[in-house]
Amino acid sequence: MTIFSWEEIEEINSNPSSPLASFFKGSTALTIGGFDGPHRGHESLLRSVLDKKNEFPVIKTGIITFNAPPKSKQAADFPGEVSTLHLRLEWFKHMGFDFAVVIDFSHKFSTMSGTDFLSIVYSACFIKFLFVGRDFKCGYKGATGIAELHEFAASRDLTISVLNTVSIGGMKVSSSAIRTAVTEGHMKYAEQLLGRPYTLDGTVIEWNHNQKDDYHTFEIGVNAVTQVLPPEGKYDVSVLLSDMTVSTAVCHCDAEFLRLSVSHPAASISVRAIDFI
Repeated sequence: MTIFSWEEIEEINSNPSSPLASFFKGSTALTIGGFDGPHRGHESLLRSVLDKKNEFPVIKTGIITFNAPPKSKQAADFPGEVSTLHLRLEWFKHMGFDFAVVIDFSHKFSTMSGTDFLSIVYSACFIKFLFVGRDFKCGYKGATGIAELHEFAASRDLTISVLNTVSIGGMKVSSSAIRTAVTEGHMKYAEQLLGRPYTLDGTVIEWNHNQKDDYHTFEIGVNAVTQVLPPEGKYDVSVLLSDMTVSTAVCHCDAEFLRLSVSHPAASISVRAIDFI
């Protein structure tokens, strides 16, 4: 999967002869969103994009997303991300997407109109099919919604598909619902909403590591973790280690520290991922 920055997309838009532009020749199918998770509510959206490749093999499939969920830039009480950018990109790659565009939600970007944003993406990425959720909004103050999106597509060779939200037990599946489930310690419910266990990304954490015999202890201050954490307590987890082995372990979470206890004979290992099981 090829990863583009927003600056590279702007470069392609302003200079169609840019070497980067050749990647998008032949048109694309894509979706736009934060995709914090991603969760089961995103799955039908992502699968719909990928299905276009079965219908039109020459089409490239892609995602436009953000380096961090936009809400995390705005709310002081934001409890944390469901997933890191690294986890999201790994998941998109695993699903089979051809490319992802990662946007830094800067002040400059946040003041861009929705029409300008869509025009740049349409011209640079040769969009043929665009899939969005029913609550899609873009541009300054989210002023560009579904109605404006259809207006934009009307004069262009662009097909818009708006997918319905997904509910489980009458409740809408959302990143906010997953954050609430984790902060309340309902890890199995979070797993139900995600479609897989809740995962902490160990690769972006600078652990303090100690070893005694075959017993390893990893520790980090909770303020250094950008993902949402469960309440204080002990949790059974499955740990993916740097040598790609998987070990069951216990994760201790308190008001100050996250501690992980792992039994492993190697003298030098690190943590790649922690699944709450």
